[in-house]
Amino acid sequence: MTNVSVDPLALKCVRNGLIDSLHVRIDKLGFKTMMVPGKSLIGSGPFHSFKKYDLDLALTYIRENSIVKDEPVPTPPSSPVTEKGKRRVSFQPQVGIPSSVEEATALQQRFVLRQIKRNGVMNILPRDSITRWEFSRPDPLLVARIILVAKDLGEAKAVSRITSDLSMRIDGASTLFQWWDSASSEQKWRLLSSRKYSGEAKEGLPDDLNRLLSVECPFKDTHIEVETLDSEGEESSYGGVSFASC
Repeated sequence: MTNVSVDPLALKCVRNGLIDSLHVRIDKLGFKTMMVPGKSLIGSGPFHSFKKYDLDLALTYIRENSIVKDEPVPTPPSSPVTEKGKRRVSFQPQVGIPSSVEEATALQQRFVLRQIKRNGVMNILPRDSITRWEFSRPDPLLVARIILVAKDLGEAKAVSRITSDLSMRIDGASTLFQWWDSASSEQKWRLLSSRKYSGEAKEGLPDDLNRLLSVECPFKDTHIEVETLDSEGEESSYGGVSFASC
């Protein structure tokens, strides 16, 4: 029988319910092993394995909060997992949804949000565009990235994107706050992403784009003004797009 060493903190995660179980996979020769956090094979429902991200995040959270033996363990952030095409959450996040640039910056530094692993390679994410791959992250981390992308994008460029594209305009919306409240998930995606860097061009829109509908407006309440036409079809105002913080 091959002896397999297990991180004690991983076992603590199992004991405290952060993950259901740890499954060891051993190759035919008995030399190579792989630890997979997942759901017990015994019980209701099909077996599934959580992404390694869940275990890494749980261990990081426990280490940072100096959990001691027999002390109740708070639940760390979780990432969505898919079971037969249905989105579910392995455990509920305790890290709060950020509401300011300062809070978002703290989460970015703690969880290195501008890096994401794809196909085994660590990729640097763009500063002024969210990407489709970030929708696998839990809500606090996704919202943190949205806030920071909005900051780098800026209100002027956001207003320009809205007013220069007829499909982005919303009747009656005269500020970014009003626009955001009425915008569809795809319109918000267009505002926050660059097709060149978002991954949409090659892989399509994010699978769970509607998550954007529950995100509060990450921009300042800036005015949106668009050139209008008078009754004779002539421009009644000039100067193009303008913006001013409330």
